[in-house]
Amino acid sequence: MSVKIDDNTVQITESDVRNRYIPLRHVIQMFPPDCLGGDNGSTDPGALVTIHLDGVKEPVVTDLYKTKKTPRKTGTVREFYERGNAKGGSHLFIEKLAPREFRITVIS
Repeated sequence: MSVKIDDNTVQITESDVRNRYIPLRHVIQMFPPDCLGGDNGSTDPGALVTIHLDGVKEPVVTDLYKTKKTPRKTGTVREFYERGNAKGGSHLFIEKLAPREFRITVIS
């Protein structure tokens, strides 16, 4: 399970890396409440946010799972973790760039 380091930083687990999860549960207050969608995005989507993953060319435009508090679209997470040399115990720093735009960086 991920660990909150401070209001903008979470520590990830090896399972997060392996399963391409970006755990946002501990920093969910940074995100607009309407971006949380149900488990089935096709019938209960949340409003979209843009997430820039440091080192990945294209941003991710997605909603977040309400129950998991993770981005629904995970296609570029593997590349993000590989480029950032992320592993269990690494920290992710989450920045709010605009009301619906964020950047996530692997910082250790």
